[in-house]
Amino acid sequence: MCGITGISYTSKYKDTHDIQRMSNAIAHRGPDGEGFIAISTSTGKITELAGNKTPVRLPSLSDFGANANIYLAHRRLSIIDLSTAGHQPMANKQKDIWITFNGEIYNYKSLRNELSEFTFISSTDTEVLIYSYEKWGINCLERLNGMWAFVIYDAKKNILFGARDRFGVKPLYYTQTSDFFAFNSEIKGLLAKSDISRKINYDVSVAYLRNGLESFEGETFFESISELNPAHYFIYDIDKRELTIKQYYELQFCDVWEKFDEKKCNEYIEGVKDRVLQAVDLRLNADVNVGSCLSGGMDSSAIVCSINKLLKEKSYASIGPKQGVVTACYDNSPIDESKWAQCVSDHVSADWHKVYPKREELLNDLNDLIFSQDVPFGSTSIYAQYRVMKTAREAGITVMLDGQGGDELFTGYTPYYYMFYKEVKKNRDENLLKTEYNYVKNTPFGDMNINKFVRKDIIMDIARKYFPQKVKDILRAVIRQPESRYISVSGKTYRQYFYSTLNQMLNTLMSYTSLPILLKYEDRNSMRFSIESRTPFADDVNLIEYTFLIPGVYKIHNGWSKYLLRESMGNIVPKQIKERTDKIGFSTPEYDWLQSIKPLVFYDDNSDIKKILNIAQMERDWEKIFTKQNRTGVTNIWRYINFILWFKAFKVAL
Repeated sequence: MCGITGISYTSKYKDTHDIQRMSNAIAHRGPDGEGFIAISTSTGKITELAGNKTPVRLPSLSDFGANANIYLAHRRLSIIDLSTAGHQPMANKQKDIWITFNGEIYNYKSLRNELSEFTFISSTDTEVLIYSYEKWGINCLERLNGMWAFVIYDAKKNILFGARDRFGVKPLYYTQTSDFFAFNSEIKGLLAKSDISRKINYDVSVAYLRNGLESFEGETFFESISELNPAHYFIYDIDKRELTIKQYYELQFCDVWEKFDEKKCNEYIEGVKDRVLQAVDLRLNADVNVGSCLSGGMDSSAIVCSINKLLKEKSYASIGPKQGVVTACYDNSPIDESKWAQCVSDHVSADWHKVYPKREELLNDLNDLIFSQDVPFGSTSIYAQYRVMKTAREAGITVMLDGQGGDELFTGYTPYYYMFYKEVKKNRDENLLKTEYNYVKNTPFGDMNINKFVRKDIIMDIARKYFPQKVKDILRAVIRQPESRYISVSGKTYRQYFYSTLNQMLNTLMSYTSLPILLKYEDRNSMRFSIESRTPFADDVNLIEYTFLIPGVYKIHNGWSKYLLRESMGNIVPKQIKERTDKIGFSTPEYDWLQSIKPLVFYDDNSDIKKILNIAQMERDWEKIFTKQNRTGVTNIWRYINFILWFKAFKVAL
């Protein structure tokens, strides 16, 4: 797990100041080493260079001067093969293919067996990736199972080839002007180059403030910076100065309704079980300590308990006498899940680390949290994850497995019930509907009449409870630019995703909306503390593709969401966890935390942001806005608070 950086200048040679600053800005992603290469396309000369943290003896970057027009940089967090053989940027034997790589290719050992014609000098997945590209070209992407963002310099073709994993676990940002093309793992890494514009993207900002949108199809909060979307690659032709971006993968899913069949369901349950265990097994491969995030929910519990089962069958060098787990806890709070986490921890005899995030700590860490995340985010639950990762680092854990993606893969959110029962009614499966009447008690809604699940007004009533319209109107009124090309006059987004079946809905959240956003949070929080986060439910292609080809009728059953995961883990997780119905989600006491935040929001030197938000009006209405917020879960005032503090932290320009 690492940070990657690169610049291709379009004209004369440039010195090393840009690449050094951009690499330094993401040093937290790779504290174990740094490396650089300088490329002169006119002479064909490629020079390996060293920075302050480079573990091998090379000429100094600072002494190089202005003798190249392309630079690649790498910050290393050592996970597999801790020796200097894993140093990057790394080249093939002929030194005409160079890579800077962030991620893990979990099936690299099996791929290496298919590359027997090449001579390997390390035990890394990076070297396997280089030769996979040399043998299969761009088609190598089809063979990878894992998470990745990498850029390859191909000297023969004189191109930069960059790619991002299928579901967006690892980030990759880029910018292009008439003078250069540059990329980086984080936005702050690009902004470290002094001539990259910090001008705000108004459309994105307004869409975020008004509707809470956080995914913008490749756009970011900065006009000059773009995000390479998941499942896409780019080719930058250095001679022609042309950038081409293409999608290389699209998740296929079953969209056909069928009658529930008990025998087939049991086969699917066993299939899910096998693939979950295989996915977790692959992600325990490391030469450093591996632990897990443990909330007490079904997803994290399934991972922790799967590790426990695997440990009974074989040993892992990455796990000591007890597996380490970390939980965010809240004293005397309805959102506290520590009793459930303790149930799992006791079940597997884990080394359990607890962290208790407090309001005062949030206020102290707020600037660092906002800067770490790069862009405004949806709720303070991100801070709980931030503290979990910090605690893991303090406990000496370098790799953390996490259940991110389980909700999108196995139906973990309550709106899925609405879509599922709507699909049942649409297909006139009256027998199934009658059966489901008897099991509403297993849903988070208790004994609610099942017919209400398929009424949109019920969903809207719930939404109004949490986000009172009057408060939303007050907040929207402070936005000086009311419209955005993402938003219509009625306040609806232009770019909406429509679905009429459960699997369509799951695919949308998995591939385009919910999961990519959550993975962005996870990447920034984990890498802030030099932690590699591994997400079996979000990037194991074998598990994901298998589960999405299962008809929707098997995914909610007898009132149970995550039916396939619950049943597949039936003899692996504690019975209390399997039968939980009170899904909380990764929540924080946000309302309580924000009560003391006002002095940080209305600072004196925020004149520029006053051109976007009517700060005076917001300050006048503060008590009215705040007292109407949701007291548990997510508030709608946080978006505005976060945006104001982000604007200041990143010195955003208008």
